[in-house]
Amino acid sequence: TTTTTTTTGSAEKKKVPPAPREPPPCVVYVHGNACSRLGSLSLLRPFALGGVALCAIDCAGSGNSGGEFVSLGHYERDDVAAVVDDLRKRRLVGRVALWGRSMGAATALLYASTRDPHVAAVVADSPYSSLVDLCRELVAKARRQRQPTPPSGSTTDGASSRIATRGLSDGGGGENRGEASSRRGPGVGGGGLSGTTQNPQAPPQAQAPTQGPRDLVLGAIAEAALSLVRSSVKHRAGFDIFDVAPIDHVANMRHSATPVLFLHGSRDDFVSPDHSRALHDAHGGDATLLLLPCDHQADRPASAVVEAALFVFDRLVPPSSDRGRYAALLKRLADDGYLGTRDLNHYHHVNNAHDGGTSGTDRSRQLQVERIAGSVAHQFRLRSTNDNSAI
Repeated sequence: TTTTTTTTGSAEKKKVPPAPREPPPCVVYVHGNACSRLGSLSLLRPFALGGVALCAIDCAGSGNSGGEFVSLGHYERDDVAAVVDDLRKRRLVGRVALWGRSMGAATALLYASTRDPHVAAVVADSPYSSLVDLCRELVAKARRQRQPTPPSGSTTDGASSRIATRGLSDGGGGENRGEASSRRGPGVGGGGLSGTTQNPQAPPQAQAPTQGPRDLVLGAIAEAALSLVRSSVKHRAGFDIFDVAPIDHVANMRHSATPVLFLHGSRDDFVSPDHSRALHDAHGGDATLLLLPCDHQADRPASAVVEAALFVFDRLVPPSSDRGRYAALLKRLADDGYLGTRDLNHYHHVNNAHDGGTSGTDRSRQLQVERIAGSVAHQFRLRSTNDNSAI
């Protein structure tokens, strides 16, 4: 209320409307496959303490949302676009960051790299670099698990030292397993079932450069089955599974100056940490990779959650003295057991700037997917047994 003096000398009070409040920054949370927006509840308190809003969505076909298909990132990025557009049009939020887990992490990367260059930051927890490569790896893993272990000292297909690899990097690991590879190996963009590496301790005559005929048949059958799946998905769901490949677009985030924090469990046996290594390397800009001492489904260590929350806070909130206070509040939450799990091991930290509540797929869902892959692999083995006579 202000007081003004009129021409007659009398005082007159006028009510001045308050200045419009600046809408708060917001984190949009994207859940994993077979999960829902409830996976974001563990992040509600830490972001609220920093004055950051949290918007969690159920993508089509998940949670309370309708929909016949889950596209594992292809259509989900359009769900994210619809939510973000609505939040901005209604002026409910200011700057927007994304936080995704597993399928949600791949979705967040696809959205930020192909739909919205104005995203302030992305936290990608356990993303896959390519859906097709992940499918190949799961089938190969099931085949290895079903294959009987040869007796000690025996040979397999005439080459005792040859090891079939199913990794993302060159030769199933590259020259240095501890660092991300900047090259797309045989598991990225095709041929993921045909790469081989050799045992350096084996005698020279055992160092065979090619796979056995049986492995070649299995690989060919797997690729044929993948082609059939691709055609079926195109017909029924209207998208190409080969297009669900964040690795093909993540470099766009470097050009739009969108920073990314990659989180991945070093013991993840569902989505290999090589996927995050490849994505981190392909980004090539303001990207950081944290390798955590856990698997795909486990709660993340409290220190990693704190670092991720500060990563988002620093890019959503203008620099101020509140940062130290917010960091202290997060540390108190972690010490009181409200954030992730207490750290038993230190995680491995890779940063391009210097050197170049569980919400992923739950364990039962992972086992179900691996059983399906195993049955497919078993059919491949039956087919190859019948075909061996022709080789």
